[in-house]
Amino acid sequence: MGARPWWFDGDHAAAKRRFDERLAQGAHESPPEAFDPQMARIERSWTRIEEVFGGRLIHTIGRDGVYVDREVIFNKMGL
Repeated sequence: MGARPWWFDGDHAAAKRRFDERLAQGAHESPPEAFDPQMARIERSWTRIEEVFGGRLIHTIGRDGVYVDREVIFNKMGL
């Protein structure tokens, strides 16, 4: 039995806001210019991502910037 890959996604604008907040607090190791190129690569690769992960996609951050509780995530993953 092999491992099943999962893709964690969510609202990209909210993720950017949270990224910027962590940067401002000094709580993120990535440089400020890292976010936008990463999002662009994900968008360009979305068809392939869907092929690989199929229905194993979990939205972990909503438009309001609130992250989904880990218990909800674990339940969706069947853990």
